[in-house]
Amino acid sequence: MNNFSLHCTLRMLLSTSSWITSTASSATMVIVSVDRLLVLTLHLRYNSFVTVPRVFQTVLGVWICSITFALLRFPLRNRWYFIFIATFLLGFLVLSISTYKIFHIARRHQRQIRDQNMAFSPVELNRVNVFKCRRSAVTVIYVYGLSMILHIPHFVTIIVATVNGYSTTIQIAYTYVSTVIYINSFLNPFVHCWRNRGIRRAVKTIVKRESYD
Repeated sequence: MNNFSLHCTLRMLLSTSSWITSTASSATMVIVSVDRLLVLTLHLRYNSFVTVPRVFQTVLGVWICSITFALLRFPLRNRWYFIFIATFLLGFLVLSISTYKIFHIARRHQRQIRDQNMAFSPVELNRVNVFKCRRSAVTVIYVYGLSMILHIPHFVTIIVATVNGYSTTIQIAYTYVSTVIYINSFLNPFVHCWRNRGIRRAVKTIVKRESYD
């Protein structure tokens, strides 16, 4: 009986911590995408607007909101899962809008460069910055989209459990789909290596160094 109680407690802690980190991770990706958009829209005002104290406050706010949101699962029960799905989709919408605006700015700068037919200039430097932000935003949306895809089986299991009730089959399915979510953390480094040349170069350097040792 004591072992069963311990198992339930550990399982609850694991589930709660997973929801907290998943929520914080998703919120961070949305904020990163918005940050890339601010770089392109604020220009020289960016450094005065995005300061270290504000970044610290934002990160702290993300974790406080994530913990609070995860703990609301207990009083809200099944309703909480539908709120989570709606929040997850809202985050993807904000992410998509930010990425669209970044692409729009990138196209506008391309037209400016082509029309002015300038060589290496401040406008050209700005274009390089725009393209870096665009690539960064696309990477974020890939990671967020991958997370959404891996969460779909979990969401479906939750909906089925809400409609048909909790059973042994649902419990087994829940264990498997929860494992699928953790695969996201395994795949994310590969996505970043694929999208970021600097990370690829660093990984190759480390692998070569380890192989020689």
